[in-house]
Amino acid sequence: MIDSYLKDNDLSISLISSKILEKNDEIDLIAEYSANIPFRIFNLEKVYFYQRVHTRAFVGVEDRSKDDESNKEMFVYITKTGRVYHKTQDCPYLKLSISQLLFKDIDSFRNEAGGLYKPCERCIKNRNLSSDKIIWITNFGDRFHSIRSCSGLKRDIEKIKFMDVGNRFPCSKCF
Repeated sequence: MIDSYLKDNDLSISLISSKILEKNDEIDLIAEYSANIPFRIFNLEKVYFYQRVHTRAFVGVEDRSKDDESNKEMFVYITKTGRVYHKTQDCPYLKLSISQLLFKDIDSFRNEAGGLYKPCERCIKNRNLSSDKIIWITNFGDRFHSIRSCSGLKRDIEKIKFMDVGNRFPCSKCF
């Protein structure tokens, strides 16, 4: 239907006010055109349109090899026995939130990922715990502990250069 109004209009679209890649890789398309209207409204014969789209242009992917030099001076945080490195020492995986509860209640608790807690292989091993024994858990861990001072509940955080991470992986929480 709208095509019938535009057919006989000598429609021309002007993009003369548009700006492409002038600053900060931006595209500012401005289309101006007019169309005759099939009926009179307030003595108007034409309707003038102005449409604008403002966006950032895709200019490719940055060469990541440049980042290698800057990463050499970047520092990350690790634990002695950990397999990952962290962007910040305030990462929840490094700053443990330790809670205590009774052993009989462990089956009703889940960690932040929804997983069950298993016995710590350091402080519990094959010991049988009584139902009223106090145990400790962390929000992001997957083990429960019978001793508050268990090494599984400690984090000796060390700051190292990024280039020294070795075969560690980036932390899924803070990267």
